[in-house]
Amino acid sequence: MIIQAKEQANKNIKGSMEGHAHSDMSVRGGNIWQRLFSAKGFAAVSSFFFMDVFSVWKDVVASFLKKIL
Repeated sequence: MIIQAKEQANKNIKGSMEGHAHSDMSVRGGNIWQRLFSAKGFAAVSSFFFMDVFSVWKDVVASFLKKIL
């Protein structure tokens, strides 16, 4: 897998989640609650949540298809 990943990187082929690589999801200033409930904090949490759900969903569908095929 490492060799395949290096080959893909050398070809400049993007992976499924690389569109988010340019995003700065860090939230600074204030305590944890102020950061969490700020607009930037909400955007960061929601982005991470949907990226995680999408990743898990792909695994669930692939596993289901593997079982029935």
